Parts: sequence; C-alpha cells; structure tokens
Amino acid sequence: MKTLEVELENGRRYQIQVPQEAGAEEIDAHIEQLKVQTAEPTDPTQGMSTYDKFMAGMGRGMVNVARQLGNITGFVSDEEMAEAREVDRPLMRTGAGRVGSFAGELATTVPLAGGAVGLGARAAGAALPAARTAMAARPIGAGAARGLAEGAIEGAILAGPEARTQGAIGGALGGSVGGAAIPFATRGFRKPDEGSAVLRNMGVELTPGQMVPGGAWNQIEEAATSWPVIGAAVTQARQRPQMQFAQAMIQQGRPPGAAPVAAGDPEDMLSAVYAKYQPAYDQFKGITAPSDVTDRLEDNFLNAAFDPTEAVDKGIRDNVFDYLTGKLSGLEGRRVMTDDLLKIRSDLRKQISKKKRQEQWDQADLLEKAEQGMSGIINDALPADKRALMPQVDAQYGKYKIAEDALYRAGDRGMPTPFQWQQAVRKAEANRGAYARGGGRLRVPVSAAREAFQTVSPATGQRLATLGALGGIGAGMVGMNDPMAALYVGMPLGLLAGSRAGRQFSVGASPWQPAARRVMENTALPAALIRGMLPVYSQGE
Repeated sequence: MKTLEVELENGRRYQIQVPQEAGAEEIDAHIEQLKVQTAEPTDPTQGMSTYDKFMAGMGRGMVNVARQLGNITGFVSDEEMAEAREVDRPLMRTGAGRVGSFAGELATTVPLAGGAVGLGARAAGAALPAARTAMAARPIGAGAARGLAEGAIEGAILAGPEARTQGAIGGALGGSVGGAAIPFATRGFRKPDEGSAVLRNMGVELTPGQMVPGGAWNQIEEAATSWPVIGAAVTQARQRPQMQFAQAMIQQGRPPGAAPVAAGDPEDMLSAVYAKYQPAYDQFKGITAPSDVTDRLEDNFLNAAFDPTEAVDKGIRDNVFDYLTGKLSGLEGRRVMTDDLLKIRSDLRKQISKKKRQEQWDQADLLEKAEQGMSGIINDALPADKRALMPQVDAQYGKYKIAEDALYRAGDRGMPTPFQWQQAVRKAEANRGAYARGGGRLRVPVSAAREAFQTVSPATGQRLATLGALGGIGAGMVGMNDPMAALYVGMPLGLLAGSRAGRQFSVGASPWQPAARRVMENTALPAALIRGMLPVYSQGE
C-alpha cells in the first residue's frame, strides 16, 4: 500500500491509502469515495430569508402538534416521529425557525387545551355552583388551577413519545404560574378589608400588611422592622400612613367650601384650618338678636341644668345653673348681638372640654344640653339665608375639634396614636349612650385606623418567631457565601411596603392594571396565550 495526499474542492487536504500497483482509474475511485465520506450535509434553510424561516417554523409547529396527537392516538409511530425530528433539525437550529415553531405550536395547542378545560370548567360549575362561586372570589387561585390543567394538556402533547409524563408535569407547573400571573399582575395580591377601603378613600396609602391587619403579611412586615438593611425602610413605610391619616383628618375639619390646606406638619395644618374659621363665623356676626333672646337663653339654661332625664345631684345642678346664668349678666340693659351669643357658646364649649378632661361627666352632660339649646337660639337669630349654613359650619368645627384634641393628647410626640384619636372621638360625642351603641362623629375612619395601625406582634414572642423563621432564610443565603442575604430576602418586601408603586400594585390600583385587567380577563385569546407560553416554550427542540 502507498499513501497519497489529495486536495479536494473544499480546500482541505487528506491522505488516502491505495494499492502499490493502483492505476489512475482506481485512485480516482478512492478520491470519489473520500468526497462522499467528507461531504457536509445539505442545509435546506440556506438562502432562506428570516421571514421564510419563521413561516416555515410556524408550519412545522402546527404540523408537529398534529403529529403528536397522531402519535398519542396510535396513528403515527415513534419511528416516524424520530424521522420527522431529523428532517426538522436544520430548521430548528435557526432562531427564526424556533420562534416560528413556538408560535405555530402555541396557536394550535392553546385552543385545544383552553377549549377542553373551558368545557370541563363549565360542566363542573353547573354541577357544583358553590365551587364556581368560590373560584370566582379567588381569581389568582382560579387562574392557577386553569393554567395547571391547560399546561398539563399542552405539555403532554408537545413533549414527545419518550417524555409525555414529564411534559405534563412541567406543563402543569409552568401553566399554573402563567395562569396565576394574569390576575396577580392585573388585580394585585391583597384584598383590603372594609376598614382599609375607608382609609384608602381618604388618601391613606397603607402597606400591604396594614391592608389586612389580621393577616400573616402584617406580622412579616412588623418583624421586618427589626431587620438590618431594610428595617428602617419598612418602619418608615408603616409610619407614613399614620401621618397621612392625621393630615386627612385635619383636612376633614375644614369649614364648608374652604380650600384644602397644604399638606405638611400636622400642627401647622391644624393652625391653617383654625384660621379659616374666623371668616367662616364672621358671616354670622353683626346681626341684632330678637328682643326676647335673653329670656329664651335663661329658659334654655334652666331646662338644661334641671333636666329631669339626667340623674344628677341637686348640688351639681345648682352649680351648673349658676355658671350659666352668670354668662347672662353682661347682656342686661343693652341690645344683644349674635356676636354676644357666639361668645357665650364658645365659652360653654371650653367649659365642657375642661369638665371632660377632669372627668366631671355630670356637669359636662348638663353643659352640653345648654350648648345644644343655645345653638338653636343662635340659628333662629340669623337671616333665613344663613340658617342652613350655620349647622354645617358647626358640624365641621366639631370635626376640627376632634383633630385638635387628638394632637393635644399626642403632646410633643406630634403624631396621635390610634388610641388617642379614639379618645378624641369619644370625648367629642355629646351623647354617651349613642357612643356606647357605636355612634360618634368620625368614628368609622378612626376605628379603621386603630385596626390598621395596631401592633399585632410585639417585639417579643410572636414577632421573634416570625423574625427567626425569615432570618433562617437569610442565614441560609449567607451560608451560600451571599453577604447581601438580608437585602435579597427583604427586597421584595421593601419594594411592596416602601414604595408607592408597590403598594398600588399589591391591591391592583396601579395606573396600568385596570386596562390590562380588561384586556386579559375579558378577551380570551391573550389570556390563554400567556397561560400557554411557559408549558409550550419549555418543550422547544
């Protein structure tokens, strides 16, 4: 044998062995055999544009679904599936071909799986109305359940004959994620309770935990205030709604028609609102009272001090009556103006507040009856066009006094606690029986605030348990040589609680979520596409 070196048309050199006595004809035969052995396979996609590859891939995807169904039903053998896969391999090596195939498979499997699951869901809903109602109330769970079923069908179809079980499992997992993602992204993951809705309508931006005070998320947030790195941010995020609530309560105490005051320090806001009452009450001044007003005042004070419905000692009644009639001494022998009446009522209100602070409730009750009767007398002294306005201003002033009392109770702290707000509401209610039965001006928002801002897990006990569990996650990440464990574990929590966008997202109130919700939940195809993407994509060649 002898060795020859030859150069083929592709520019490559090869060595071949031929018999010692081989002639030209035999050598040429060996060269032709070498050409066949070293020839590169023909690429059918060579020369195709990106568009052509995409469209060919889409056709391949649709045909592949049909082949897979044929294989499942026994009309297409496993060997034929393997041959088809070899034929498709050059196309599936191109990016455009893979994308086209994905689109074709998605367009074919989604209607199949979605239709099957939809029919099953309607049948189950008709048979079990309670289950249908329960699923409708839990959109994220319902989306995950539907995605799981659709994903399992799609995954089983596309996995191929050798891996249909694994495909069904993978598709179910991917589909459940995709199915839950739609309502999660468009609706949020927190359903605020009724009290939280009251606060949100006032402009108070609660953290996700504060929206459902009794939930586990609230305990996690409270525990996170003790974390390094993010603890300060979460604490600030949970305190911000209390400031917003104080500001909203002060704004609610403005006179009717008054413009809002600039948001800022509660004490500055309170002073600004108080200044607005000067012109609000000035419109009721400078008016001459009826000539019998002094007699009416004395009758009112007498009836209030000796009201038979109040179980009060005679000595207390006499003291109250003496105080009230003493206010009339300056009115004798002159024309009485509404300014005089407003001044007397203002003095009465100060005396009532004093008696309540001293917990002299009997005297406070009698004085409040006198103050209520005097308000009616003042109103009767006004021109007809102002009589309807006076009670409105008084009602708003009552709200202002609640905010004023709450800030007084807060002292140097500057920020009233929920309990201090509740005490201010309680003090402002003239009728103790009405308060005991659930009444009281501004009691609804104050009760909602007390529930939302309560401490559910003190720094001992339950908080330490929560902190320990979550800290274990961080410790595990540290064990994996990650020094930023606290940041990694707490970042989602910090973003949701500490940013306005996170708080809005958690309840489905981001600006883009309502529009996305309408598109994704009222149009079947886009929702089905998103549910189907993960299980289909996971079966790529």
